Amino acid sequence: MEWKPHHASNGLADLHKGFAVVRLGSKFFVSGALSASVQSKDKSSLEVLEIDTKTDSILRVEASGSQPPAVFAHSAILYLNLMVLFGGQPANAKYRSNSTFGMDLASKEWLLLLVQGEFPKNRAYHSAVTGGDFMFVFGGRDSNTDGFNDMYCLHLPSMNWEMLEGWGSLPPPRYAHGCATSRNQMLVYGGCSRGKFLNDLYQYNMDTNVWTQLEISNGPGQVPKTIEFPACQAHFEELFVVGNGAAISLDLADTSSSPAGNILPSTVQLPAALTTPVLVCYETELHLLDQHLWISTAIAERLW
Repeated sequence: MEWKPHHASNGLADLHKGFAVVRLGSKFFVSGALSASVQSKDKSSLEVLEIDTKTDSILRVEASGSQPPAVFAHSAILYLNLMVLFGGQPANAKYRSNSTFGMDLASKEWLLLLVQGEFPKNRAYHSAVTGGDFMFVFGGRDSNTDGFNDMYCLHLPSMNWEMLEGWGSLPPPRYAHGCATSRNQMLVYGGCSRGKFLNDLYQYNMDTNVWTQLEISNGPGQVPKTIEFPACQAHFEELFVVGNGAAISLDLADTSSSPAGNILPSTVQLPAALTTPVLVCYETELHLLDQHLWISTAIAERLW
């Protein structure tokens, strides 16, 4: 894989680790708190950056409306033109949040989302994905636990929260895991639990609420035993995972419930220590974002 650096990545340097990203067309919207080195008392609101992949530029979004407080290790999903943010850890605080905020990306306006129902517990380092008219939230941790393994969904048209009872092989509690979607499946990879990093893969069917554990088998090359703070992105029948200086792919088309893990050779050395990276797919390119880092690689040739 030939990773191409983007010089505009310096714009990510001001953000605290644990930012979240959504994609709207050719643009990525990055939300998060400012890092401690550039924080000021009058800058306690959430920052949003707009990355334009066409012009290779990063701009700060000046949004109208009441801005939410600065958080990191939160989640963000896209529903139509609405970016929905949930949870996270407020900057300069030890507690976690269970607040839900929204930004209209067309008008660049913060919206007060009047959510109701059975709210998730306060959490950070969780994951969230979109499935139809729902946002699914899994895992994470609060200030007093080693992780959750519960699942909540937010019905986006009505803004109603509901806790879902899962069936099958439920994953152990975890946080800082990788997450992606493929068709109606939510894929959860690795993460941390009780101070140890995991190397497992679970599949959640968003239609039936059934969990299945997928045993990872070795393809060409030795798949790392653990990947700390993994970043995940599914593309057609392939799941990409990046971390620990390596990139691997998992064959989701394997119907044996044992997807083969393949080490992807890279033309450049990937950073060995990523803080909380994010993978985003746009057309035939895979983009890796982290603090001080924005690189991309073509993946079209890997499709079958």
